[in-house]
Amino acid sequence: MPEHPEDGGGTIRVLLAEPDEIVAAVLAGCVESGNFTTARGPSEVGALLEAAAAQHTDVVVIGPGFPRDGLQRAVPRLLAQGSRTLIVSNVALDDANAQLLLAGASGFLLVKDATSASVTDAVMTVAGGSSALHPEVIHAVLDRWRHARGIPACLLCGAPARPPRGAA
Repeated sequence: MPEHPEDGGGTIRVLLAEPDEIVAAVLAGCVESGNFTTARGPSEVGALLEAAAAQHTDVVVIGPGFPRDGLQRAVPRLLAQGSRTLIVSNVALDDANAQLLLAGASGFLLVKDATSASVTDAVMTVAGGSSALHPEVIHAVLDRWRHARGIPACLLCGAPARPPRGAA
C-alpha cells in the first residue's frame, strides 16, 4: 500500500464524492488500483465535510456529477481540516471549476483522458502536497491569467492574449 507522504507511514485515505453509480464505480476502480484506503462519500457538501473530517481523509476526489454549488466554500474547509481536493471533470475549465482551483483544489483531471494510472498518480501527488493538473487545465489557467492582465500570448512576437475558453 502507498505510504502516507506527510507522516512517513500509513496509507493514503481517499473519499470519493460522485452521485452517479457508474461513474463512482469507475473512479473507485481507478483509485482501488492504487491500493489506497477508499470510502464512498455523500453527495451533499455538508455531509461531505463531516465524512472527510470523521475519516481523516487525505484526498477527496470530487467526480464530474457532484453538485458544484457550495463546493467553492467547502474546498478551503477541507484543506483546513487536512484533506486535499482532486477534481475530476468533463470540461477543462469552466467558471465553476476555475473557482474551485482558486479556492484551493490541488488537482484537476479530465474524464476523457483519465486512466487508472493517471488517477492513482494524481491521488499520490495531491496527497503529497503537490498539484496534479491536466495539461488542458494548465493551458486554460494560463490563458485566463494572461487575459486578465492584458499580457500578450507571446511576449516575443506580440500576439494578443486570447480570451479564455468559456469566458464571457
